[in-house]
Amino acid sequence: MSGLEQVWKHSWPSLDLLCEYLLENEQLFKNKVVLELGCGVACVPSILLARLEAKKVYCTDKSISLGNAEQNLKANLSLEQLERVEIQELDWNLTEKTKNWLETVDQLDYIVGSDIFFDPITFEPLINTVKCIFDKFPKAEFVFSYQNRDSDWSIEHLLQEHKLEARLIRKSDREHSLQLGVIMTSFDQSYYIGIEGGATRSRYVLFNKNGEIVGTEDSDGLNCLLVGVEGTADRIANHSRLLVDKYGVTLPVKALGMGLAGAESADFNSKVVEYMKNEHNDISDTVFLTSDSVAAVAANFPVEKGGIVLICGTGSAARLLTPDGSVHCAGGWGHLISDGGSAYWIAIRAIQQYFNITDGLKTSNYSLEALEKSIFEHFKITDKLQMLDILYNNDNLKASIASFCEKLAKTAEYDELAAECFYQAGVVLAEHVGALARHLESEQRKEINVLAIGSVFRSWDLIKNGFKAALSSQREMETVKLFESVHSPAFGAAVLATKSGNVEWNHNVEDVETINKTLLDVVKLNCR
Repeated sequence: MSGLEQVWKHSWPSLDLLCEYLLENEQLFKNKVVLELGCGVACVPSILLARLEAKKVYCTDKSISLGNAEQNLKANLSLEQLERVEIQELDWNLTEKTKNWLETVDQLDYIVGSDIFFDPITFEPLINTVKCIFDKFPKAEFVFSYQNRDSDWSIEHLLQEHKLEARLIRKSDREHSLQLGVIMTSFDQSYYIGIEGGATRSRYVLFNKNGEIVGTEDSDGLNCLLVGVEGTADRIANHSRLLVDKYGVTLPVKALGMGLAGAESADFNSKVVEYMKNEHNDISDTVFLTSDSVAAVAANFPVEKGGIVLICGTGSAARLLTPDGSVHCAGGWGHLISDGGSAYWIAIRAIQQYFNITDGLKTSNYSLEALEKSIFEHFKITDKLQMLDILYNNDNLKASIASFCEKLAKTAEYDELAAECFYQAGVVLAEHVGALARHLESEQRKEINVLAIGSVFRSWDLIKNGFKAALSSQREMETVKLFESVHSPAFGAAVLATKSGNVEWNHNVEDVETINKTLLDVVKLNCR
């Protein structure tokens, strides 16, 4: 028996690489129908897929190996798992027999194989078999791993002949030079993925060539600074595969843009993008990462015009995206350093005012009665000493204090002390805008677009006088337009990804300036 005829007796070096991919993407293969080519005696991918709750697994090879394969399956799978595995003879040289068998198969989502590109003599019959399967199941994908034994070996001409595409997913240099790839039917398609990654929730959005939403996929929050470079990229890649699978789209997409909370460091962002390209190269032709705040600007203002996003909820931050694509920051460093003008800032300022006045450290011409009543009712206390437990024995201090802002806003409608806190918040928020405006050219400062995001802007009537007063000292500033968000940061992230990769995207989405209903206010300053 020749060496070529005995390869089925062994497991080969690239097996681990394929199995790692299956484990990483467990949810992708759950309830799917998968066919393993060249299972050999080990049939490890088939065993793993059955354990990962694949709906059906076809374990295929020449008849000589199938007896041993069956014994191995029985030794490693439960009876329930075995019911979802079918052993099938599949000789790559017998195309007509393969076609006849495929007539009995109703569904097939994936093909897998490890080290089945082991000798050039097998390349043509193997690709012919894959093409035969794709003819019936054109949306199926063939995920394979192999050891790079000879740099002159190639299947490119066979792929071109059958109008198939191959994409490298990743390389691995362990004891051998290994590669993981995917082969699929060639489709003329244009899709784009945008991701809005927040601390508590993340949303993945699939867009078509016109900028219309094809579908979405929600997941847990993603704090990229906590999970690190690899954790961020791995989660993004895995959920992106789930997204396109959910809506019947084949990877790669034209561009993938990520707008993630905390993605402020250019160095960190470039490392995530590089890792994506090296370890998840099947996802997208172009990959781009920025912060969710910058993505929000790109979602709502033309990139060539830029704009400012002013975020003011529990915390606060301001970011400027300039027409040349550069990003500038003001605030956003957390409640211990900044968060000026935020719900937390307003609420804690009111509480401080109350303590300072009752202690005699400051005086006021206004009554404390309304402010005291609001504080006591909201925090359910009867004495200011009870406030200390809330301030110094609270694992969720920031959110707890910020929650008082909503009640305080109602009090501010008739109480001067409370109203002063909102006025000063307007001053601080205007200072953020003024700080960022210094990065603009003189002509660009005359009219500035600001995207206002966050719950504090629901109290704009209480804030705007302080906001306008603070900006009046900006000599070159004539008009500030504040807009509410229409499009999600996920869309903006996708837009920025296409720009970074010079990818054409003829989306038909309006600039918020053309949608009057999104205009929160126009602040006219003294024109000079």
